Amino acid sequence: MNLTGYQIEEMVKQGPRRDVELRPDLPVKENDILSLARTMVSFANTSGGLIIIGADPKEKTIVGVNIYGSKSIEKDMVKIGQDRCSPPVIPEVAIRKVGRKNIVAVSVKAGKNKPYYAEGHCYIRDGQHVRVAASGEIQSMSPGRKLFKKGVGGDSLPVEKATYNDLDSAKIEDYIEKRKKRFKSEKDISTKILLENIGILVRRNGSLLPSTAGLLLFGKDPQRFLWSSSVNMAKFKGTDKAGSIIDRKELRATIPEMIDEAQQFVVRHMKLSGMFEGLKRLDLPEYPLVAVREAVANAIVHRDYNFKEACIRIFMFDDRIEIYTPGGLPGPVTVENMEYTQYSRNKIIVEALLLMEGYIEKLGTGVRRIKKAAQENGLKEPKFVETGVDFILTLFAPGDKISQVEKRDRVNKVQKIIKPHEAALAETRDDPEKEKTEAREKEKLSPRK
Repeated sequence: MNLTGYQIEEMVKQGPRRDVELRPDLPVKENDILSLARTMVSFANTSGGLIIIGADPKEKTIVGVNIYGSKSIEKDMVKIGQDRCSPPVIPEVAIRKVGRKNIVAVSVKAGKNKPYYAEGHCYIRDGQHVRVAASGEIQSMSPGRKLFKKGVGGDSLPVEKATYNDLDSAKIEDYIEKRKKRFKSEKDISTKILLENIGILVRRNGSLLPSTAGLLLFGKDPQRFLWSSSVNMAKFKGTDKAGSIIDRKELRATIPEMIDEAQQFVVRHMKLSGMFEGLKRLDLPEYPLVAVREAVANAIVHRDYNFKEACIRIFMFDDRIEIYTPGGLPGPVTVENMEYTQYSRNKIIVEALLLMEGYIEKLGTGVRRIKKAAQENGLKEPKFVETGVDFILTLFAPGDKISQVEKRDRVNKVQKIIKPHEAALAETRDDPEKEKTEAREKEKLSPRK
């Protein structure tokens, strides 16, 4: 930052305005931190601006701040931009002396990934004030999302640089075989024509190209063409991102493979919660497996793959799991109505995974299943937040019920617990072949007339 103490003093004399905010004190209380995050977001969403801390906005004078631990002050300002703003806002921070007094200057540039949010709201500058942006103003910041809302995009767009050879023929053959067993009318259709009919391939200038769905379901290396379709996972020590990272992993694979690998990562870092039935102790996974798999699958299946600025992030802390789904909620879905509203952003992906079985359940039941699993396990109700950029799901751990066991023993125990749980879960899935078999058995047992 090239501003001198004299230049900042002259700005303070002019008072607050659209691109300058004056604050007398460093943020210490939660309300002050949130207020600063809102200001950072408002500058990022407009033309940028400068926050001068240590200046009285009414008197337009320098009052100064205590800069003991100046390195910590700079880190704290950056941390607020990273942790309280979505997408993260990275400010430039400088400490300047004006006379005998010290001030902190926080410069925020106009953002490249608008709209930015704090506390789930999009803020902009209105003169010298900060206010919540109207829906039309938010739309004007994000033409890519406006394109989707008009019905263009989803998972059906062709991936221009990819070819049919970038798809895994073995995976395609296995899927086509399942389709032809289920849908008899498709039995005599050639593979490429069928793939075009169902949106896995898209015809462009006479050539058949893989669609976004095609690459994500059957690609040999999907992230080579769709880099932001990966999943970033991290296990932190403690309850925030300031803690050291115990383990991290980036998943680069097809959607079915990423769903499986993401669940395995979570399971690997689960603790055990203990409960008693009479005098017998039962060890249960820290998080309900149904909720974990549903939450992971929902994030990977329903994210906006046209929103290329961010990957899915899954963060594990000592007291919770946070899952960030880029692109926010689709279409008419809101946090308030999502429990009973069915709307598929990625229809091709959803149809394929329903046929593959084991990856997603009945449409429109995911949120209810997650809530029910948490309730049945005595956990705090999951938290759902829509920022417009991300949809954030938080699953809460059982807290002091956790059993501290060695990692190897914990993994072995959890794996033993998972098998019967997954078997039970599989029995609850709709299986047409099983239903037909059961119907035939009942018919055999019924008395003949």
